[in-house]
Amino acid sequence: MGAVGLGDGGPRYVETARLLLGGGADPRLADRDGVTPLGRAERRGHTALGALLREAEQGT
Repeated sequence: MGAVGLGDGGPRYVETARLLLGGGADPRLADRDGVTPLGRAERRGHTALGALLREAEQGT
């Protein structure tokens, strides 16, 4: 899940994240640095991806 936040945050990455979340990926799972996918998306300014991940975190 975290690798999605390393891209450009564009539509392909948002769709990839949506598919991963739909398949049961945990949006709260932090990487080895303790950063969640949402944290990484926010740091990189990926607003659409951040919104999707924020919604997923609230729903899980």
